Amino acid sequence: MSVAIKGNAKILIALLRTGSHHLRCETSRWITPKEEWEERTCIFCKKEVVETESHYIMECVAYEDIGNQFENNLTVGSLSMLFEEARLHKTANLLIKIHSKNVILEGNLRLMFF
Repeated sequence: MSVAIKGNAKILIALLRTGSHHLRCETSRWITPKEEWEERTCIFCKKEVVETESHYIMECVAYEDIGNQFENNLTVGSLSMLFEEARLHKTANLLIKIHSKNVILEGNLRLMFF
């Protein structure tokens, strides 16, 4: 079986799987001095946990409303299971929705500081 994923979803999956995304677990090592791992916390929720791929997709309360729509897909034990072929189409749809909300949240955050 082969799953056809199109457009932005394919890009989002590739970025997340290769660590080429803009989550704080990666971007905080691009700055000088690098932030310590435990300081790379999510700025969109109050859990004070590192903003990793798993947190972004499966745990962040900022995207909880979206996660509830995909609850059956998110009951997997690990992030890698979300990218298994049987779940990939639903995961792609989930990522598109999370990313869209993330763009809005980041825009609102920028407006607060400028």
